[in-house]
Amino acid sequence: MNTQQLIGSRTTKISGFALSSEAIGWITLIFMIISSATYSAFAKVLTGALSPLSLVFLSEVLTTFFIFISFGIMPILGELRVLPVRKYFPLIAVGIFNSVIAPFLLFYGLHRSSAVSAILYGNTEMLFLLLFAAVLLREKLDRLHVLSVLLIIIGLVSVALHGFTSFFSLQIGDIALIVSGISFAIGDVIFRKYLIDLNVHTIVLGRSFVAIIGCTIAATFAPAFVVAQIVAFPITLLPILVGFALISRTINLFCFYEALEKLPVAVMSLTSNISIVSSILFSSWFLNESIHGFQIIGGLFIIAGALLIEFFDTRTNDHHRVAHLKQKMSHRT
Repeated sequence: MNTQQLIGSRTTKISGFALSSEAIGWITLIFMIISSATYSAFAKVLTGALSPLSLVFLSEVLTTFFIFISFGIMPILGELRVLPVRKYFPLIAVGIFNSVIAPFLLFYGLHRSSAVSAILYGNTEMLFLLLFAAVLLREKLDRLHVLSVLLIIIGLVSVALHGFTSFFSLQIGDIALIVSGISFAIGDVIFRKYLIDLNVHTIVLGRSFVAIIGCTIAATFAPAFVVAQIVAFPITLLPILVGFALISRTINLFCFYEALEKLPVAVMSLTSNISIVSSILFSSWFLNESIHGFQIIGGLFIIAGALLIEFFDTRTNDHHRVAHLKQKMSHRT
């Protein structure tokens, strides 16, 4: 059963008024932008109360629960059950890189850096993805790709140098964020080569199972520490934890499907890249973090590098754009 069959029967009336397919698409697109913008801010708050390992475990458990509610337990388990054996090994590998190593480093880096910086440094994944695709998948990098890489590098260096007004200096949190991007990129390459034909919710659920098992095994080395953290978790932060799993991940995923089904691919492609702006604005407001000029300039270079590929690569068609969107969404939820 595909995604359209799973969600195609959803209600298309609100308050008695029938909505067109395009209207539903735009509404869900807005909700997708809003929900995805909360990811770094909510995670930043949670890293103050939970270790990276505990946060990975709890968020994956809650996300699995909400995905089951949203898409149905039996249809998704049915998809996993009929997967060819050859798909399981790549799925496990993606789970290790994109649901254990990468988020662990991301949460570690978030705890030691600002959410705005985390959003910008997190886009190193885009850079390493291009490089790994060229080396591991033998994808040719033309001048357009090289220019895109250079723009992203300029943006990242601009942030690291505070707008070229200081010496190059990376803190331990920044390094963790960059390595997290590398891990995400490795998982993305595996996804692109072996799993691109699967539904994103199937990938997310399979990854979550791997993460839960991996965290459980890791927790056996310090069970008292993990249990103590979970028991001592402040009840006041419970809405943030639930919101992280429900809003930042599950609703984001559901709205992505709805919008992708009902809107032009070009619209979705543009939105997926400029969502970095909404994430920065929300994090600045929610966490009361300042946005500096060098971060704005660096972010513009990073976005320009991404958009250059999306809209001017003559080899990219709607099929490739959909595959690329699925690839990004597969680990951003």
